[in-house]
Amino acid sequence: MMMIFPLRRICRYYLTVTLGFCLLYSAATSAASEDAQPLSPELKASIESAVNDLGTMILVQDIKPNEVFPLLEQFLSDHPGIYGTALAYAPNDITPGACPYVYRHKGSLVEKDLANKDYDYTGKDWYTLPRDNHKAMWSAPYIDKGGGDVKMTTFSMPLYQDGGDGALVGVLTADVVVN
Repeated sequence: MMMIFPLRRICRYYLTVTLGFCLLYSAATSAASEDAQPLSPELKASIESAVNDLGTMILVQDIKPNEVFPLLEQFLSDHPGIYGTALAYAPNDITPGACPYVYRHKGSLVEKDLANKDYDYTGKDWYTLPRDNHKAMWSAPYIDKGGGDVKMTTFSMPLYQDGGDGALVGVLTADVVVN
């Protein structure tokens, strides 16, 4: 069942995309340089807002694992400074484990499901820390072997049913390349 977003939320999303575009593009180009600096507070806030908006959209529209790849691809297209994004679903009886991930590789967007025998996303800090602490957070820089395979920092936000009072749906992420 698809719900219609209030005009204010849609406007906020597009304002975030428009205003954050320059900051995110700048981050993408500076992160690729040898002398990349830590992420600025403004850039972090822009990414956090964008992820929050995407998370709200996923919850309101009740997006299922088999429907999420196009949404993640659009999110990366709208945010060129973000390297990759995933929705790591909480394993349960309905969804035994799914982690759709979209990332940039040689000028293209690549789809990958991180729920596989070679990559246990449920044991990664970017998943466990926000899940266990019930709050969004940034990771320390790390190399994500088997995921994006680059040095990155990840903003992770847990998504809960019923406005935070219900069960964990999963953890939504945004990766930014760092040196």
